Amino acid sequence: MSSHPNNPSILSLWQLRQSGHCTARAFSNEIIRKRSMKALISTPSIRAPDKCVTSLDVHKLDCRYLLSGSMEGIVSVYDLSRWGASPLGKTGSEQQELVHQPIARSFIATATGQQSCEVPRGHSLAILSALWYPLDSGMFLSASTDGHVLLWDTNEMTPVTRLAPFEFENTSMGEEVFARPSCMEISLWSGNLAALGSRRVNAVKLVDIRTGTSSHSLTGHRAGISTVQWCPTAEHVLASGGQDGCIRIWDIRKAGSTGCLTTLDRDACQEPSVSNRFKADYSHLKITKQKLAPNDYHLAESKSIWSVEGSVTGLAFTPDGHSIVSTSSDGQMQLWDLRGPASMAPQRFTNSVGGRPLAKSKSTTHRRPLLITKNGNSSTVWVPNGRVLLGFSLEDDGSPTQILSGHLQGIQAIAEVPDTGEIITSSTDRLILTWGYPQPLHTFASSRKRRLEDDRDSW
Repeated sequence: MSSHPNNPSILSLWQLRQSGHCTARAFSNEIIRKRSMKALISTPSIRAPDKCVTSLDVHKLDCRYLLSGSMEGIVSVYDLSRWGASPLGKTGSEQQELVHQPIARSFIATATGQQSCEVPRGHSLAILSALWYPLDSGMFLSASTDGHVLLWDTNEMTPVTRLAPFEFENTSMGEEVFARPSCMEISLWSGNLAALGSRRVNAVKLVDIRTGTSSHSLTGHRAGISTVQWCPTAEHVLASGGQDGCIRIWDIRKAGSTGCLTTLDRDACQEPSVSNRFKADYSHLKITKQKLAPNDYHLAESKSIWSVEGSVTGLAFTPDGHSIVSTSSDGQMQLWDLRGPASMAPQRFTNSVGGRPLAKSKSTTHRRPLLITKNGNSSTVWVPNGRVLLGFSLEDDGSPTQILSGHLQGIQAIAEVPDTGEIITSSTDRLILTWGYPQPLHTFASSRKRRLEDDRDSW
């Protein structure tokens, strides 16, 4: 990392902002240092023209392209390789900086009738989620508060299909409405199946991306869906969190009431020696051996089982699929062990003050993004807490072991670059910051140069 000649490490963020040094380079010295602290990478930086970036996703295969969605309804693509960095400033200037700027951006569409069958040329309202098609960076999906879920051709930066899984759905109140999506995740196993939820519909919709139609629904929640997450080790397992305060584990191969394997129970008693009961297909989580009719949901909708206080705001599986981390609207964060029966009680993360590790989420998408990274034998769960990023060790359910500071306002999205381990965050302060382990700058330059250096244009 480079240091400012005026020693900005002793300046507050407000002083940096007033002195004109409010840049990624200046923020690199404002990180709170604790243990194996990650540091802000200052060169090359990412410059977003959008007011607020609400979604981030790095393609898992080529690790080269970054997809972002903004509050204005614009989807942008960044090239993270050396071919995508361009100099900023006057030619020949010693202060010249390399930055990544969007190589493609979508149009803002004019708001149209919700029942229109035509494919819009873009979104008209805020982007809730923008995700790469896992098998090819030539396509991606985006979901917006305008109610549209669009499949895009990256080469033309044009939507080719409109998905409408929630049109004219019955809500939890029994009324028929045009429901808007609230969350979306694409299966990394097949790449052709997407799980979507809506805050006004108490069912998870599974959509075939190839046809744009909904294959079937996962019914069991008593209120709308806040977040969904695919299991990384079993292609047929999906987790969902709802506004009813329940976390449910599903087997998507089963229809009707038999699809819900279990509801995680916060009041259950923890049992010893549960690791021997784990089964790769998660059948050990089945809540009952009794055969049910497909339309009998009384066990899945049991009002005596609660997972969290308030609503579920975030879910993330650990890489081995043995556990799941959840956050809730009351500021709690919990670690659930899935290796035992459904009666496993969660471990609760805490802090030194108040016993609640997180402040109330102010995310524009009403979700709290979670990211779990693995470094050797240890795993870290990263979660925004206002304008700072907290890192909790999964081996210790106590206070955060790492605290990263750099944003001026609340963090909205997190993404990981798989091949380098870098973390990318966005905020309402118009900044996209990149974090990584402290190393000489030439180390990062060489790693980015090696990354697909022989493929200048892969889409």
